[in-house]
Amino acid sequence: MKNKIIIASIMVFALGAFGQTTFAVDSDTKESNDQIAPETPIVDQGENQSIPTQTPGQSSQIKDQEQEKIKAPVKKNTDDKKAIGAELSIQRRSLVANTVHEILQISDRNGGIGQQVKIIAQSQNQNQEKIEIGLQKAQNRSGLAKFFIGPNYREINNGKKLVEQNQEKISQLRQIKTKLTNQGDQQKLTEQIVLLEQANEETQNELSDTGRGFSLLGWMFRLVAK
Repeated sequence: MKNKIIIASIMVFALGAFGQTTFAVDSDTKESNDQIAPETPIVDQGENQSIPTQTPGQSSQIKDQEQEKIKAPVKKNTDDKKAIGAELSIQRRSLVANTVHEILQISDRNGGIGQQVKIIAQSQNQNQEKIEIGLQKAQNRSGLAKFFIGPNYREINNGKKLVEQNQEKISQLRQIKTKLTNQGDQQKLTEQIVLLEQANEETQNELSDTGRGFSLLGWMFRLVAK
């Protein structure tokens, strides 16, 4: 009987101790949970942000702008070449006109032979004007036209023929020069002949440069222009 009482007492004590331990654990767990801050939900802002879109009109405008950027250097290069060509043309015209003016003064001082000099000088000036007009037409041909049909071979070939005529007239001037009795006029005419040859050579080079360049059908138009 005594043993039973002891066992019962031990069981009551154990149950009481277990209850207190459980309560303490529950209290600690609750306090720990209260101290932990609630997690903030992570939102993928990238998905919620609106992505700017382009309308068909804006896309077309952007493409046009990009094409203009590509074309701009090419166009500028073409415009620069035209400007340089025009400036050189003015210089050649001025050179020939001034030279012819000097030659005409020589012709006025030398009677009959001077008439031959005058005709040649006037022919030089007229031919140079025709050449420069043809060159301007050839140089003003668009890059697209040059790519398909080539340069303006007709104007270029006409210019080359006139250059040959000018060279023949210059040779005639050299022969006439030896017939002048005035040594000063001979020297003066020699100087003017050199200037005419210079203008003729520059014109020939300009015609050759204008006729260069790749083209798809240029060979055919070259044959037709001959």
